[in-house]
Amino acid sequence: MRVRDMFSYKILLDHINRLTIKRRGRSFVLNGRNTSLSRGIIIQSHGPVKVGKHRYSGRLEVVAEGSGLTVVNDIDLEEYIVGVVSREMSPSWPMEALKAQAVAARTYAVSKMVNSREKLYDLVGTVMDQVYHGVGFDNDRVRKAVYSTRGEILAYRGRIARVFYHSTCGGRTESAADVWGFSEPYLISVPCPYDSESPAYFWKFRINAAELRKGLILSGQDTGRIRKITILSRTKSRRVKRLRITGTKRSVVLSGEDLRRMLGYNRLKSTRFTIEVDGRDLIIRGSGAGHGVGMCQWGARGMAEKGFNYVQILKHYFPGTHITSCSRWLN
Repeated sequence: MRVRDMFSYKILLDHINRLTIKRRGRSFVLNGRNTSLSRGIIIQSHGPVKVGKHRYSGRLEVVAEGSGLTVVNDIDLEEYIVGVVSREMSPSWPMEALKAQAVAARTYAVSKMVNSREKLYDLVGTVMDQVYHGVGFDNDRVRKAVYSTRGEILAYRGRIARVFYHSTCGGRTESAADVWGFSEPYLISVPCPYDSESPAYFWKFRINAAELRKGLILSGQDTGRIRKITILSRTKSRRVKRLRITGTKRSVVLSGEDLRRMLGYNRLKSTRFTIEVDGRDLIIRGSGAGHGVGMCQWGARGMAEKGFNYVQILKHYFPGTHITSCSRWLN
């Protein structure tokens, strides 16, 4: 590796295989050596650099932020999409589903790039944006899907589309208005009879009601011992919009998303569920996984298996959008 000062571009360290970076006041300590820097360093390498558990290609920047350090990976857009698709969808899935995922992921990324020009970075590598863990996860099928759709994104009436996707819708997608309170003509609820092979199409679990009470207490809404849960309203796609929890002390009204947050997104996989109180336990039966907005990944797989191409898949989940080149915005 070669390490340079971010602003002067002066070489600080060269031909090294390992780098330990610490922050000490306004100084950087590089491999035990105090270095006075105004902002940060650039790390260059001919091969991938391991940071924590993952390896990253391209350029790495380590920048002083607050009292800590932020590591930024500056990478080619298409190589980033290869990494995202490899983590977001099984490489063994049909090629047209992989292509649809590539265009959706690229659309999301380009939208963030255009709207973050004054920021230190465009995206984070977690589910807060898109899962990206560097290099070493891709294969030839994913690379083919990404580069055969190179530069393609979804647009709607001259604007980059706001694209979202999720694992399993459970038979019908959800509108953005019912989940997040904003609406787009192409982020509406559409039927999806294609995702029934998903392991999350139906699910069930039982938990002690005391767990939910703990979450209510933390949010300042202690109901006492839970006696009854009533679903008050559902969306068009049959997801829970509002519910009432009645306890020995009081009753509270929550949204379906509030309940997911309290019980854990991995357990309460979606807001498409029924719930009953059984003594001291809650029995929850549901369908689907994720917020339900936009492209259903298992549905995309099902459509591809039935002969739909990636353009048709994307038009189904984002009606009214069209595919265009991202160069107009990135140039």
